[in-house]
Formats: sequence, C-alpha cells, structure tokens
Amino acid sequence: MNESTAVQLIPRGADPVRDAHRNFWADIKWRTLHCLIETSGNSSISELARKASLSIEETVRALEAMEILGIIQKTTKGYSQLKSYFTREVVTRTEAMDKLADYFVVSHQITNKILESNDPEGVFTKRVLYTSNTKVVAELQQDILIAIEKFKANSEKVKGTWDGVYAISVALTPMTNEV
Repeated sequence: MNESTAVQLIPRGADPVRDAHRNFWADIKWRTLHCLIETSGNSSISELARKASLSIEETVRALEAMEILGIIQKTTKGYSQLKSYFTREVVTRTEAMDKLADYFVVSHQITNKILESNDPEGVFTKRVLYTSNTKVVAELQQDILIAIEKFKANSEKVKGTWDGVYAISVALTPMTNEV
C-alpha cells in the first residue's frame, strides 16, 4: 500500500495517547520505524524515513506518537529507544475486536509489501487447511510461539549483522462449526 492509497486508520482526535497506541498497533510502518531505531540507535528523521520508505511527514507523525507512548526519546542526534517491547492489554470484547481488526490491517500491509517487492528473497508464505481438533491446535499455537521466540533469540545473537526488519504474520482460525 503506497502512501497515496493508505487508509488513515485512526484520525487524530481528542485522546492523543489512545490514538498513538492504536496507530502503533494498526500500522506496521510505525513498528518498522521502532525496529529501525532499535537497530540504528540515534537515527535522524530523514535517515529513518529513507530506510522505511516513508515520507518525512509520516515518519514525524509516527515518531511523535511513539514519544507520547514513551517507547522512544528524541536526542541531540536523532531518536533512541526506551522500550524494546510494547505490550497491548486486551480486557474487553471491544478491545479484543480492535486487536483483531488491527491484525487484519497489518496482515494486509505485509501482503502488499510482498506484492510490491521485486526481490522475493526473504519472503516466505504458507497457506494450509487441515481437519484437526482443539488439542492439536493448542499444541500448534505453542509451537508457533516457540518458533517466534527462537527467531527473536537467534536474531539477538547476530545483532551486529542485521540486514533488515522482517514481519511475521500468523493466523489460525476454525473454518467450520463442526465436521
């Protein structure tokens, strides 16, 4: 999705913290910037915009929001990270539905990035449907979480040689009420 066709997910409103929180989770470009700050340290706005392929305006908006959330800080040389992980609490059904809606938006953004890429290196997709049961599904969920944690740990081991920010999107849902 390029900037001209990007949907403004949450308009700026009366609650800048809520807006920043929701946009941080609903726009993968913002989390990409956060990862770049973690990787690069004190990066300038123009450097971050260039690396993330964003306009200066979109980059500034995201950086300002992340400052409001307290996950980055402005320094004399650019921006640095305060928190490497930002949790999203889900308490109510509405919050759960918001989180699900944001997942679909982010998954769509990832798909668009894959489609826009002229270089398939590093791109992996897999789609399968199987008949199973909830016990096996719960085991798969744990295996996926373990694989993601392993990916994160292995990435930390090679921190000085990072070459990009990689997005992972996983969806698992029952497609029928019964078999």
